[in-house]
Parts: sequence; C-alpha cells; structure tokens
Amino acid sequence: MHKTLLMMILVYSFSYSINSYAKFLDQTYEINSLDGQGLSKSEYKDVLAKIRNTYRSEILKKGGVLKLTGYWKSTTLNAFAMRFGPLWTVTIHGGIPKHPQMTKDILALIVCHEVGHHLGGAPKSTVMFKRWNSYEGQADYWATAKCLPKLWHKDNNQELMAKTKLPEVILDECRDDYLCQRVMHTALKTSEFIAGLKDLPAPKIETPDTNIVETTDPWHPKAQCRLDTYVQGVRCDQHFSAPVSDEDPAAGFCTREQGSDYGTRPQCWYRP
Repeated sequence: MHKTLLMMILVYSFSYSINSYAKFLDQTYEINSLDGQGLSKSEYKDVLAKIRNTYRSEILKKGGVLKLTGYWKSTTLNAFAMRFGPLWTVTIHGGIPKHPQMTKDILALIVCHEVGHHLGGAPKSTVMFKRWNSYEGQADYWATAKCLPKLWHKDNNQELMAKTKLPEVILDECRDDYLCQRVMHTALKTSEFIAGLKDLPAPKIETPDTNIVETTDPWHPKAQCRLDTYVQGVRCDQHFSAPVSDEDPAAGFCTREQGSDYGTRPQCWYRP
C-alpha cells in the first residue's frame, strides 16, 4: 500500500510539474554568452529584487510563497512561471538580460508578465494542473495595467523620460503623464524585442491588429496583438491597486460594458 501511495504521489508530482508552467515567449531560444552586452548582472538582480519585494507579501496573503529566481549563467532566452503546491515560482534565464536589446524596463515587463500568470486574474486556464494560470494575453494586460504602474509610480519618471527620445504617438497619447510615457515606451520596445527574435516587422501603436477571435485564445498572441494588449493596459483607468478576480474578468479592469473599447482587452485574443 505504501508503494502504491508513493507511486501515486510521484505520478501526480510529475504531471503537475510538466503541466503547470507558463512562459514569456512561445519559443525558447539559446544565445551565445554576451557578457558586456545588454544588462549587467547587478542590473538584472536589481530588477528581480524590486519585483520580488513588491509582490512577496501579496502572494503570501494568497497562501503562496514567491520564489523569483534568476539564472545568470544560463544561455536560455525565456522566462517561466510554475507552481508546486504553495511554491509560486518565476524563473528568468540569463539569455534575457544578456540580449543586446535588453533594458531594465523591458526586463521588468517580462518579469511582470510571469508574475501576472500568478496574480493576473481571469481569464484563466481551465486545464487540470493549470487552473492557477492566467492566460498569456491576460498576463500581458496585467503587466502594464497593474504591475509596472505599481513598481514605478514613485520613481522620478519625468527625469527618466527627459532622457528618452519618445515617438510622437506616445507623446500624443500620454501628454504630460510621465508614468504613462514610460510604460507605453517599454511596451513598444518589448514588442519590438519579441518581433525581432522571430525576424518579423516591428509592431506599431498606430496599426493595431484588426483580427477578432471567435473564442478567447489562451496562448501567446502575435507581436502586434501583444503590443495592443500592453497599450490597452496602459490606457485602462482602473487604479493599479484595484483588486482583480480569478472568476470575473471585469473586476479591476476596463470593460466594453462601460461604454468604450478604450483600455479594454483587445479582441485579437479576447472574446468578451
């Protein structure tokens, strides 16, 4: 009987571990060691530490223990979120910070996306062992609507943006809202990074994806749709502290029922 019970536990644990992960990119890349390009190790660790300190207590209140780990020596270019019972993990492999296009702000959005799989709310997976997991598009939406504003609202964003050449579309969109400028700029640069890995044209804020899905897509949207999702997250006027729900996608976010598409989840991946 003890052997049978042990076997059941092992099978359950194995099934749980292979099914309960989510990742930032739909394809995992390997890069050559690029020390001296991208971010320094200390910059990499600073971003992870800030997000870890920001969300550790919130996850603890939900019954989880956050384990946010960076593997600097790794050449894998991807990030993953997993759960093992009460252990809520986020893993950022070293290929990401070493990529020549990487900045601290892009890295923050990537880490926010992975934390968003744990905290982003509905819509969530309906697959056994993954029901904890917010959909890929939802993790993107939460990252710019909730996570980055929470991380950066006390920073001197005006000073930071004064050093950054912003496209007119962002200046027109955000005007003198410097936090908006910073998150929108990070969204644009992150989507360019994603597209560049696939040798695709850079997405543009001015040319949103016009596709309309018949059912909500749980997987990674295309780069333009991801940019649209980031932008809509920035536009949503619900405060970053407004609580979200694992059951109700409307809680804490902007919805079309409020009379406008502005700030709502794009229909290139989300079906209301």
